[in-house]
Amino acid sequence: MPLIPLLTSPALQCECGKTPTIDEVHQKLYLDYKNNFLTVPRFADHYGISINLALAIIEDQRNKC
Repeated sequence: MPLIPLLTSPALQCECGKTPTIDEVHQKLYLDYKNNFLTVPRFADHYGISINLALAIIEDQRNKC
């Protein structure tokens, strides 16, 4: 699944019903990774993104916590 459909995925929508920002999507992806995945490759495969992109999202969000 390309990244753009992730922005419209019901699981990643904001509670207010608006299209989420990239940062909001990254935050939700990071929390999903942290709570539900044991490995980065499995997380990346689940969302159809590259391992490098998955690592970049994870690292970016870790630095914000």
